[in-house]
Amino acid sequence: MSIEYLLPNCTLNQQLEVTQPYLALDQVHVTTDGQVAGSLQPEQPMYQEAGGIAASEVGRHLAILGSIALAQRNPKPGRHFYLATSAELVNLQPISDLSRMTLQATATACEFNGKTACSVCEIRTPELGVLYLLNTTYQVLSERLFCRMFAHHRFTEPVVMAGSPYAMVEGLDIERSDDSHCRSRVMTVEPAQCLGHFAEYPSLPVAILMGRLGRVAGHLFLHRRGSPEGRYHVMRGDMQAHQLAFAGERLRFSASIAEVIREGSERFHCTVENEDGVIFGELALTLAQVDSAS
Repeated sequence: MSIEYLLPNCTLNQQLEVTQPYLALDQVHVTTDGQVAGSLQPEQPMYQEAGGIAASEVGRHLAILGSIALAQRNPKPGRHFYLATSAELVNLQPISDLSRMTLQATATACEFNGKTACSVCEIRTPELGVLYLLNTTYQVLSERLFCRMFAHHRFTEPVVMAGSPYAMVEGLDIERSDDSHCRSRVMTVEPAQCLGHFAEYPSLPVAILMGRLGRVAGHLFLHRRGSPEGRYHVMRGDMQAHQLAFAGERLRFSASIAEVIREGSERFHCTVENEDGVIFGELALTLAQVDSAS
């Protein structure tokens, strides 16, 4: 595939409501066969997840790239919100180290009917081929409709922050954990955690929500093995996002064991909800133990 034309940030900012620093793809372009492609540099902390890029960061970049591919097919002018409502992530090659490899991403817009849309995306390296696949379904809203629907969440105070909040380490504050269930203490979504998602309507990105759920599930997975300092691979994640987590929301993250697949591999059911029990998102997550020699 060769480059048909580039999509610089100034063009993307006219099409999408996602902006920098949450939008962090490089050399985004349309290929001669109609795909959208780009490269990326991992920045999110790995915590105890093994590999060169966190699964939640894979979801972040690929869902954005998928929305860029959809924006090229959108017949309506102006900026739009492409809100991920469901996604399926598959780890095809659990690699321990990607630090010296170039990560390349491609996206194909496979369905667009105006209000909903779908994309199929992948991350690959020249050395190893395809590493991750992501299928994403979106709700598509015009800027005008979104602002009307969520006017009560508008936040216009300036947020000043050095660097990207998505590259910073946040502690995992576990409130309760046993052999079958784990949950965090309540956290409040702050505007500074949502930079680039979205201007004047800060909401914690779905990929970040799912990343925190994954860490809670990982804590439970390692606890069940009596190996709190161990590591794990995220093999598969199936997520459902029910509503946006705007700044000011107070959220709790929890995970429960759903199935023992085989020795060293388990599936978890995870939820993020507010203090009133309203569920914002759900995640079915499959984790696999990393051998201590890896």
